[in-house]
Amino acid sequence: MTEHKIVSLIRKVAQPEPDGTFVIDAAGAQLIEHGLLKFADDQSLPEAVLGVFGMISGFHRHAKSPQAAQVLLELLVRNRPRLTALAGAGQSERLEAAFDGLSALTGEAKSKTAPMHGDDAPKGAIKVSSFNNPGQQGPPGRRRR
Repeated sequence: MTEHKIVSLIRKVAQPEPDGTFVIDAAGAQLIEHGLLKFADDQSLPEAVLGVFGMISGFHRHAKSPQAAQVLLELLVRNRPRLTALAGAGQSERLEAAFDGLSALTGEAKSKTAPMHGDDAPKGAIKVSSFNNPGQQGPPGRRRR
């Protein structure tokens, strides 16, 4: 299996330190971010995200490079809504499955989204219109005309 282009880019951008750890500077993080957004409407986007997860794990566990892992983690967290919005048709479910791994890694609660027009309401949902009370008047001092 060949390495995703994002993983190759991260390997090129991560700078080795004399102590054997790796660092990703601001310019390198920007290159990675642009590269990741380039795949936003590509079928390989979930694989790109999973590749970045693998690099985070590798930097954190094996290379003892928490700075590089943190840069990549922040990059994914910051771009999750954008990548999800830009994902091509049929990619959103695969991408969300990939990002669920990020939520497990960071302890972040699963993102909440509003239902799409025409979707069934989730079980237990309450319609906003149920809060209207037709017999109730508006605030005191204001009357409808």
